[in-house]
Amino acid sequence: MPARFFTRFFSRLVSTLAALLLAAGSGAAWALVAIMLRGEAAWMALPAAVAAVVGAGGMVRAVRWQRALAAGLLCLMAAAIALYLQAGLLIAGGLGLDVFDVLATTGPEMAGALAHARLSALEQAGILACTLLAAGVAWWQARPRAAG
Repeated sequence: MPARFFTRFFSRLVSTLAALLLAAGSGAAWALVAIMLRGEAAWMALPAAVAAVVGAGGMVRAVRWQRALAAGLLCLMAAAIALYLQAGLLIAGGLGLDVFDVLATTGPEMAGALAHARLSALEQAGILACTLLAAGVAWWQARPRAAG
């Protein structure tokens, strides 16, 4: 019995950590693309949503609503990481400071205010739509399938 418990526990732990790392990686890639294109690259919310669905789909023994919730939260996490990195780079570039110092001292209020100021209403709605799309696709993928 204890071996079975540890197997389940570690498989859930590893699958959850993999999903979190996938979302963090997609957020970092989003920030990199935005830096290269010198814009916000809000369209990168769609690849982040795909990564969130893949991450939520790999979660072991999760029911439908858990996968849908996880996909939505993973997509929001990727967006938060991307916008936080973009805000830090904007501050560092504007003030001529070290990027790592700025990222360490920038609070979520300032990063959120910068992201809100730089994103248009359409871009914000697109990010929200991609988040809802990720949750919907994860919900649909986790549906029970007929045998045979």
